[in-house]
Parts: sequence; structure tokens; C-alpha cells
Amino acid sequence: TFNTDKILGAGISDNNGDFAFTSLDSFTHDFSIAVNPSEFEGTASRPSIYYVDLTGDHELSYDLGVINLVQQVNFEFQIENTSNTQDTLIYTIRFQQANASFQFENGEFSPLTGLEDNVISLREHTPDEEAEVHTFTTLVGSEIRFNYALGENAVQEILIPVTLQNTSYEFEY
Repeated sequence: TFNTDKILGAGISDNNGDFAFTSLDSFTHDFSIAVNPSEFEGTASRPSIYYVDLTGDHELSYDLGVINLVQQVNFEFQIENTSNTQDTLIYTIRFQQANASFQFENGEFSPLTGLEDNVISLREHTPDEEAEVHTFTTLVGSEIRFNYALGENAVQEILIPVTLQNTSYEFEY
């Protein structure tokens, strides 16, 4: 979560995308920069990116490199047994997390590992269940990876591209 009681400043980048601010930080607290924070109104179409320096001995300036805020979308993934098979479907869904976090280490910001993908973990869809719908937020230009096995059959994989026009997928078996 983002503590808005301790915001030292906010601003908008110039036409070149550059921004700067002066912090009166006492060097005793963690330091973070939130780009397009989701905690504020009007940022729903773009992801948030968080940069954190936990060292306590902060740099005088940070180079964040090029920040590309691609569009994020709500994706709807539906699973339904339309063939009346009596086999159980076992599946996972992997998709790119919309927000990113970076930690300052050894003089540079590195992605926090383990946060790149979100996973709807191993699930079962039994023959008598109604259609199941998963809705999640992901990035335009990413891919959704759907791995599944029906009954005793081998695991198969479907890759689904995410575009502004392709924000839903129906898997019928």
C-alpha cells in the first residue's frame, strides 16, 4: 500500500518525459518514487511503477532510465464445459502483472523478482460446474499463458495475445 500521509511532492513530467523534485528527506526512512500511482484518481488505463530505496543512505539523484507506461486492460477469461464430457479440466493461467516494482541495489534499480507474472494457480473445473469466469488486469502487448489437461490427457498450452481489441477469451471443452 501507498501511504499518502508521507508524500513529499508530486508533479508531471515535461514534454521530454523528464521530471525532478527536491526532497527534504532526513535519510532515515525508506525512499520511494511512484510513477502513475494507482492510489490516485484517473490512472486506471496505465500501470503503476514503484521505485524503492531501502538502503537508508539515499543517493542525491536517481536515473530511472526510460519509463514506458503501456496501456493496461481488464481481461475476462471464461471456461465452460459445452461438450458434456465427464472429464475434469485442470488448469493454470499466467499473465503479466500490470504494475511493476524496482528496488535500488548496488547503484541501480532492479526489478523485484517473483513479481513479473501473476498466476491463477492450479484449479479444477469439474463436469457439473457452471461456466467459470476469471477477470484480471494485465498489459496490452503481453500474452496470457493457459496450460490445461482434460482428464488423463497430456498438458497442452494456449498463448493468447492481449490487445485493445482482444480483452476476453472463452475456453470451451
